Amino acid sequence: MPHCFHEVLSLLTAAPSEAAKHELTAVKAAVLGLVEGVTEFLPISSTGHLVVTEKLLHVGTHPGAKDAADTYAITIQTGAILAVVV
Repeated sequence: MPHCFHEVLSLLTAAPSEAAKHELTAVKAAVLGLVEGVTEFLPISSTGHLVVTEKLLHVGTHPGAKDAADTYAITIQTGAILAVVV
């Protein structure tokens, strides 16, 4: 296998770095929750605003933190949908 393949494979399977562990701080989580809460009731895409906000806050940019950021976004959206339904 090519040498670069091994480098990419090691990056994808490596444990998250310290930077990735601290990528989603409590403040960033609160901002994402606020954006979702405000935009959920407006006739605009709350998901789109959440994705843009994640990019602006640099959340989910590290490969090790991408899955965690996606899970957090799904959880926020599920909570907002349940709040509307209930």
